[in-house]
Amino acid sequence: MRHCAWVLFLLALFSHCTGCALREDGKKLMRISKGREPAIAPASQTGKYEVAYLLAGTHHLIHLDGTEVRVAKGQPLGFKHDDARGLVAVGANKEFAIGSYSVLAEYYCWYQRPGHDTMRDVQRFNRDSMKVLSGALVITTQAAAYVGGSILASTFSDEADYSPESSNDREHHDPDKKDAPRTKKN
Repeated sequence: MRHCAWVLFLLALFSHCTGCALREDGKKLMRISKGREPAIAPASQTGKYEVAYLLAGTHHLIHLDGTEVRVAKGQPLGFKHDDARGLVAVGANKEFAIGSYSVLAEYYCWYQRPGHDTMRDVQRFNRDSMKVLSGALVITTQAAAYVGGSILASTFSDEADYSPESSNDREHHDPDKKDAPRTKKN
């Protein structure tokens, strides 16, 4: 039973922690979806950008490896088609060939990673830690109640099998005599 409580605790801890890690706080810029004409425009602010696409039917953004680029304000940012009508991402002075549109992508975009605010990170950590702690407390309490209930249930079922008789009706057996007849105790 103890193992069950620990497994539940670790599962709750893991689910809360992974929820924190999946948070997306950046900006999605220059979106392009199949059927629309791509565009390139000057970047509105300096930052690190990378190409990503939104997984169709979800809110999950998939980042494309090897597409990160530092773009200064005013440098070109967007998408264009190549000669074969494949998609090409343009960021600063770099181009990244994406090729044909993925059937999994709702749209492609340039994703600007957020700048880190240390105080905001500390506040999020504290808030998320409290969520994990409260979840762990609830699960631990429920596991303890379950274990306690199981112990009580087994105790009561053991007592139900035992029916005490009065001491005068009990038979006394002398263990030293093998085949000694049982006599009533007075």
